[in-house]
Amino acid sequence: MRRFIHAMVLLCVLATPALAQDGHWYMGLKGGVDAGPDADVTGLNVPISISTETGAAVLWTVGRDFGGLRVESELSWRRNDLDQVTGPGGSVSAGGSLRNFAWMVNGIYEVPMTNLFTPFLLGGIGLARVEGEVTSIAGYDVAVDDDETSFAYQVGAGVEYLLSKDFAFEVSYRFFGTPTVTFSDVDVNNTHHTGLVGLTLAF
Repeated sequence: MRRFIHAMVLLCVLATPALAQDGHWYMGLKGGVDAGPDADVTGLNVPISISTETGAAVLWTVGRDFGGLRVESELSWRRNDLDQVTGPGGSVSAGGSLRNFAWMVNGIYEVPMTNLFTPFLLGGIGLARVEGEVTSIAGYDVAVDDDETSFAYQVGAGVEYLLSKDFAFEVSYRFFGTPTVTFSDVDVNNTHHTGLVGLTLAF
């Protein structure tokens, strides 16, 4: 165990100067798939829920690399179309969408590995504008459109692969969410599982 600790300390000491030389500004663009939330209708005497389909996500980031630790600002967009409304009598189709526009501040810890691969852990907080729209239920037109601004949070992990001195390819996962959002007696459990790929440019 003592040898392991000594080896880890030596690795950190040797890696730190090289990482510190990498301090720079960067920006990134990422896109991917988003497994969206479900919602519960609370204004009725029977349990009714609304499910969403897997949707899309796009993120744009600008940050500063301090050598092993990054701080970045992130703008994100997520959209999930409604899928079904489920009640005691079964399920029927639903039309509409749930959209999340968020601004986040992220802290990212890079795990030293090799000159090409850099795993990282991420955590962030910010604000999200959540927009919910229902246009149809079981083929019948309805008109429900509401929005709410809420505190937002996320955690994630990923890995970067260095393509050149200035470009890196990223694969990552984020768990994004807000506290429960309420639209016209509909409680949205607004949590998302997002898989992303993207490019980062250092400058």
